[in-house]
Amino acid sequence: MKFSLIFFSTLFFSKLTYSQSADTIFYFTGKGTRVSKPDYATYYRIIKPPTHAEKLYDVQEYYKSGQLKRAGKSIPDLAGLKQGKVLWQGLYMSYYPNGNKERVANFENNEPIGDVVQYYPNGKVYSNTRYKHGDLKELLTCYDTLGNVTTQNGNGRWLFYYEGLRKLKLDGPVENGLEEGLWHGRIIDTVNITSVKRFEYVFDKGKVLSAKGYDSTGLARDFVKELQLAKYNGDLYGFIDKIKRHLGAGLDYEQLIACFTVEKDGTLSNIKVAGINDAQLDKSLAKILYHGNNWIAGKYLGFDMRYRVYLPLSSNMPQVLVSAVEYDEDLLSEL
Repeated sequence: MKFSLIFFSTLFFSKLTYSQSADTIFYFTGKGTRVSKPDYATYYRIIKPPTHAEKLYDVQEYYKSGQLKRAGKSIPDLAGLKQGKVLWQGLYMSYYPNGNKERVANFENNEPIGDVVQYYPNGKVYSNTRYKHGDLKELLTCYDTLGNVTTQNGNGRWLFYYEGLRKLKLDGPVENGLEEGLWHGRIIDTVNITSVKRFEYVFDKGKVLSAKGYDSTGLARDFVKELQLAKYNGDLYGFIDKIKRHLGAGLDYEQLIACFTVEKDGTLSNIKVAGINDAQLDKSLAKILYHGNNWIAGKYLGFDMRYRVYLPLSSNMPQVLVSAVEYDEDLLSEL
């Protein structure tokens, strides 16, 4: 499983200007991390400047196959647009790679508002939910993959799925549009994830009272977040700058990614520079990473896990009001 993590840094500048007069293309990984070349991307985003009669930017995203992925409008946030970021506004539609609709919603200031309809990859309706100010407020209607109703008028049994709506993740009772009582969770990757066998939530009128993961012996561990990714304890920009100063000049850092595994005990292993085949460079990267390791191990459902980190070395100190270091992580096999 792959996830993206964003490390925020806030800087203050007296003036920031940006204008767009032509279509601009940006490339992203499957988890939304921007990359410099289409070879590394799983989809691309086209941002079109507004017409004279409209202030919103037109945004379209496409899978590498050319199939439409998402379409909608963006608020003219100039600093964000310069980096390929959008703030959705108005009607929003997303699609599966097979061309079927995935979601239809309305956004206000980049947050869903009102009723949201989701679909299964087979084209059948999955759910109708209601949002207010970006927060999920009501679970209204839910169907299984065959079209059978499981929740109607906010009462019944609700189904939550893993990404792609193919594997059931969590299910439980709904009363008056809110989660209630005991919900049962399932682990789909039982080959690589061996520590955790199942998980449970207990709800009271939509609020989580408890969340626990269980191993094969029945040992329970409490968790707040299902995925607690490995993270750097400190200044990530400074960490990247330290790596580049140690590796030296003359390298094309726009194409290089520092890859390493954060083990369950927080130690680092399998260190490599992606984007170039250089054993000596790998050794140099390992030397700097081993010295003063400030990475904190990640967890999954309360249990310690191994994570593979992919840290782009192209990240520089930001020249925008609010910026971020974006990088990907894989939840690795425990074997």
